[in-house]
Amino acid sequence: MDAILDWGMEVIRAFQNLSSPVTDAVFTGITFLGREEFYLLIIPLVFWCFDRRKGIRLTVVVLLSHFINQGLKEFIALPRPFDVDPSVGIGHATGYSLPSGHAQGSLTFWGMIAPWIRRGWPIALVLSGLIGISRVYLGVHYPSDVLAGWAIAGIILGLYFAWGSSVEVWILELSCYSRLLLATGISLFMVLLNPADTATPATLLGASAGLLIPGGDFSAAGPVQRRVLRYLLGIAGTVVLYVGLSLLFPGKGQTGYALLRFIRYTVLGLWITFGAPWVFLRIGLALPAAREADSDDSEQNRSAGEARGSCDDS
Repeated sequence: MDAILDWGMEVIRAFQNLSSPVTDAVFTGITFLGREEFYLLIIPLVFWCFDRRKGIRLTVVVLLSHFINQGLKEFIALPRPFDVDPSVGIGHATGYSLPSGHAQGSLTFWGMIAPWIRRGWPIALVLSGLIGISRVYLGVHYPSDVLAGWAIAGIILGLYFAWGSSVEVWILELSCYSRLLLATGISLFMVLLNPADTATPATLLGASAGLLIPGGDFSAAGPVQRRVLRYLLGIAGTVVLYVGLSLLFPGKGQTGYALLRFIRYTVLGLWITFGAPWVFLRIGLALPAAREADSDDSEQNRSAGEARGSCDDS
């Protein structure tokens, strides 16, 4: 292992021979595409403005990938390169090094999106490749961390494409209360398995509960201007909750941090899947799924109610 890390440190220094204010800024910008804040901006866009079912799939797989990554980091506990040699620390990151969360998360995210867009796989590979390289350049990951992250993402995507549809069908056959119980059980199990990561299970729980609450069953279809307004309004609420609650609640290491962090991310999940859609419906930025299905016979709209399955009287 030491030989691999020594080789990795040499690769980092070789990349950093290209260092300049411009390249530092470029790679810092690229690395943002693998941050939590980026996913928080893009995943709701898919859910609110394009296809709710795809948004749900994307959310679940990305969250599970993140949880696996955080658990492996805690288990392996490998220090980051700049912790070993501060001179390579162009960038900064918290937590452990192996595997790279940016590399794993970006390939998982773009790999999920790839089948949905034209030339999706070349885009996915290029973007995840650049993000992985940026982590090495900034000195926050060894090359082996990035390779491991990509490998794990490949396994996750392979499992999803092989069995994801079957699991989805099984879940949709459950009653809404059974789904809520399942989501709660999985979230609590995730907390017990890795108490250091309360954000991921909380987001999963909040998003799952939001999908099952009656009154937020909307269609993601509609004119472009309505979609744009939906996104702007929804993301404004997301930012207010994300930033506002982080300022209001205690910081890491303070009393109550883990519990209130769980509450913060549960609220975020609820806002994205229920709160924002409820507002869209009330102010006319979205139609109820059933009405949109009546006016547009597309497959997306016909499956809208099935994808949501809220606990209403029907």
